[in-house]
Amino acid sequence: MNKIVTISIGVVIVIGIGMVVIFVWLTNSFTTDTPQDATSVGQQSGTSGVVVTVPGGAPSAQQTTVPLSTTDGGVLQIKDIKKDSAVGEYPTPGYYYIGFHTPIEGIADPTATEDPPYLILFIEPTQYFNVSLLKEPIADTRVAAEEYLIEHLGISQSDMCRLSYMVSVPNRVNTIYAGQNLGFSFCQGAVAL
Repeated sequence: MNKIVTISIGVVIVIGIGMVVIFVWLTNSFTTDTPQDATSVGQQSGTSGVVVTVPGGAPSAQQTTVPLSTTDGGVLQIKDIKKDSAVGEYPTPGYYYIGFHTPIEGIADPTATEDPPYLILFIEPTQYFNVSLLKEPIADTRVAAEEYLIEHLGISQSDMCRLSYMVSVPNRVNTIYAGQNLGFSFCQGAVAL
C-alpha cells in the first residue's frame, strides 16, 4: 500500500513540475518588440478602463456549451472554447490559448503577439486555467483578463471562482507579487492589488 501512495505522490509531483515548466516557458519567452498591428485583431474594453487589443475579438454567438469540472466537485456549462475564433491549440495537444498568445519559434503565426498584457492558458486534460499578468498596472491587467475570460466562457463572476485556476505575475513584471496565486479580484481570498 505504501508503494501505491509513493507512486501516486510521485506522479502528482511530476505533473506539477511539468505545469510549472510550461508556465515558466510561456512567461519567460516574451520579448519587448512592438505589439501586433491592431488592424488584424479585435478591441476589448471593460469596466477597468483598460483597452487591450486581443486576437479574434468577441466570441462567436453560435457557440455550443460543454461541461467543465469545478473545484467544488460540480460541473459548469461553458461556451465551447475550441470553437471560439480567439482560441487556438499550442503544439502540445490539449493546451489552448484564449486570446493573446506569443510566437513559437519555427511556427508561422500572424495572430501571435510579441508583447501581450496577459496570457490565458487552458489545459484541457486537467481543466485548469493559468492566467499570466504581463503588464503593469497588474490590477488593471487582471481585471481586463477576467472580463475577457468571463466573456469567452460565458459564465458569471461567482462561477469563475469555482474554476481550477491560477492568476500569477512573473518576477520580471512585478517582484512584490511574483510567485503568488493572486486569484480573480472578485473571488474570496484574492490578493488585493
